[in-house]
Amino acid sequence: MGVDRVELDMEGQRRGRAGLADERNREAGTLASLKAERASLAAQSRRIETEAAPIRYVRARQRRRGQRTRDPVADRAHGAVL
Repeated sequence: MGVDRVELDMEGQRRGRAGLADERNREAGTLASLKAERASLAAQSRRIETEAAPIRYVRARQRRRGQRTRDPVADRAHGAVL
């Protein structure tokens, strides 16, 4: 009877480890998805900033010359995304 108990305990531990491994793999997939989404958003942010750079440049030149304009893109704080 002692041997049966040991085998049951070992089987329970195996199942527990398998469950933990499954959970770890599932969470690793979630983490990978979140990292990919973060990278995508960072790339989108850089693209938007690159597209807005010429507008900001013109706005800065106009300010140095004393001209006043109303440009909602150029007036946004640096890094602000719509």
